[in-house]
Formats: sequence, structure tokens, C-alpha cells
Amino acid sequence: IPLVPRDSKILLLDIEGTTTSISFVKDVLFPYVLKNLDEYLSKMSVEEGNTLQDTLRADFDALPETHPARVQLKAALDNNGSYSNSADLVNILMANDVKATGLKALQGKMWKAGYTSGELIGHLYSDFIPMLKWAKDNGVKVCIYSSGSIAAQKLLFGHTPEGDITSYFSGHFDTTSGSKREAASYGTIAKALGVAPKDVIF
Repeated sequence: IPLVPRDSKILLLDIEGTTTSISFVKDVLFPYVLKNLDEYLSKMSVEEGNTLQDTLRADFDALPETHPARVQLKAALDNNGSYSNSADLVNILMANDVKATGLKALQGKMWKAGYTSGELIGHLYSDFIPMLKWAKDNGVKVCIYSSGSIAAQKLLFGHTPEGDITSYFSGHFDTTSGSKREAASYGTIAKALGVAPKDVIF
């Protein structure tokens, strides 16, 4: 029996270290992106490439001036004060573990290709499916709140060793709802779910 309060209405779960091994994200998903990045970018149209650069640059602009990723970006600029390609931006953001909306969206699109081809299969802890069944039987809604994009979340849970388990979830949230370190983010999620924050266990 999960150790959650008896009267909880909603269980809001992170992914890494909660439903899924951190090593799966770090040692499987991230390397997949870096391995296939150049090929993926080469297939983009000029317009798509320009849009991606704009969104990645916005990710950098949202960081504090002293953030290691911004410092590294400045060091990588050429004499004209510009950067050569989106791959450089992605590599810098990922090397510094930046959880930014633009980067996560790109990763999600790339992971979709990997899941579709069967090269990627989502990892689940062995006690997760029994917990989901317990929650369903006891009227507890389960939602996901992760820095990974909503699309990436659904891909992971849609391609697991147990098959597609997305029907167990009542909602998905990502950084578009705010940072996990900001209290306001949880108020935003509770409002979207139509409940008071006290009724949500993260």
C-alpha cells in the first residue's frame, strides 16, 4: 500500500527517480539525442532550423548572466558574435543540465522517433504499476509533473515493457506550468485540475 495520505485526491509525480530510473534518462535518453542530433538537424528545413535557433536562444536568455551555460555560450561565439549552428546550443544546454522549454521540446521530438522505431523503450520501477492499480481502485488520480515535455512524458509511458500505460494518468504538466522549485507552479497545476493545493500530494 503506497504511503500517501488517506484522503488525497491527486498524486502528482515526478518521473526521474520516482517512476523511472534516473540512469534511464541520463544514460539512455540523453545519449540518444546527442548521438542522433546532427542527422536530425540536417533534415530540417531552413525555416524550421531558424525557429529552433530562436527557441534555443530564448532558453539561454532566460538564464542568469552568470549561469555556466551562458558563460560557455559567450566563449563559443565567433568573431561576429554569433554561433554556428543549433547543435552547439543543444550541446551546451545539455552539458549544463538546463531544463528549458525549447530544449525539452526538441528532445521530445527526437525521442518520438526513437520510441516509434523501437530503439527506445521506457523504463518503469517494478512497484509503479501496482501503485497505479492501487490508486485507480481507491479513487486517487495520478498526474505527472516533470521538466521533460508533456509530449516526452506520454512517449515514455506509451512505450514501456508493460505496453501503453497512459490511460492511468489524469493529467500531465511540464515547465510550461513553471519551475518545480517555485510554489506558484503548484498553485497553477491545482487550478488546472480544479482542486485546492492541499488536495495535491507531490
